[in-house]
Amino acid sequence: CKSIRVPMNVMGLQEQRIFEFRLSPSGGNDRKVTIFVSDVTEDERSRLAVIESIATHYTWVYMGNSKTQFYRVIKGEKNAEDCVEWSPGGNAEKLQPAHRKRFLEAMSFETIQRRLHRSDMYDITVETLDGHWYRVKVVRGVDYERSGEFFIGTENVDEQMHYQQKLKRALAAANIAAQAKTDFLSRMSHDIRTPLNGIIGMTYIAQRQEKSPKIADCLNKIEISSK
Repeated sequence: CKSIRVPMNVMGLQEQRIFEFRLSPSGGNDRKVTIFVSDVTEDERSRLAVIESIATHYTWVYMGNSKTQFYRVIKGEKNAEDCVEWSPGGNAEKLQPAHRKRFLEAMSFETIQRRLHRSDMYDITVETLDGHWYRVKVVRGVDYERSGEFFIGTENVDEQMHYQQKLKRALAAANIAAQAKTDFLSRMSHDIRTPLNGIIGMTYIAQRQEKSPKIADCLNKIEISSK
């Protein structure tokens, strides 16, 4: 069964409607077909609304089809009207080597089919060779289960990534400072404890010797302060 969508002006209506013609072999005879016609105007409007929304938000937008396994440019370096075919491999070459394999795997039709079967969207973040960060989001199209259409939107996230890296550096510095404080207190505690043990011991011995009331008072105060 094959289908095509055709815009038509319907008599008596002031707007253009879109009809889908589905052709199916009739009775096993290749020379005869059954034609099913349905009005898909509202579906197409919803689809175009999704495209427009995505194209407004993202720097680059690509449309793909998990059934036909075809990509094309919606918005990018080339005009969307050119309908230029897009390949993830070309974009992967612009990424840092550490990100290429993960990007290609995330953009493969096998991964897209598996992940969009479980959720409406997913995304990954990658870094380019010139040090910029981009979030690549794959989103289900309208009636994805039937049409297989999905969209890939790419947006710059330099600001968010730089902020995250700043937080990581601040956390690392705080951890280093906390460890340095712990080490200092540990060493200081040991350095103080050793002479104090001597003071406490000598005070204990002195308190048991013959002494004047004044010396006894001083030794008691030393004991209390040491403890």
